[in-house]
Amino acid sequence: MEDYEFIMEYKNMKSVGKICKEFGIDSGNLTRGKTSKENEKKVADELKKQVIKLYSNIIIKGVIK
Repeated sequence: MEDYEFIMEYKNMKSVGKICKEFGIDSGNLTRGKTSKENEKKVADELKKQVIKLYSNIIIKGVIK
């Protein structure tokens, strides 16, 4: 994976706001800690998926040898 490809992959990761919107969660409430643990888990799990996907691309495309 070239540096540019990595940057574009990183740039395309979903933001917390976008994830909240997809799940119908108020992002303001999330950041203030005023949402349910279930909603926190949904957002955290999606963020983890994004990180795992990016990390997998790094390994698969040979940046880490």
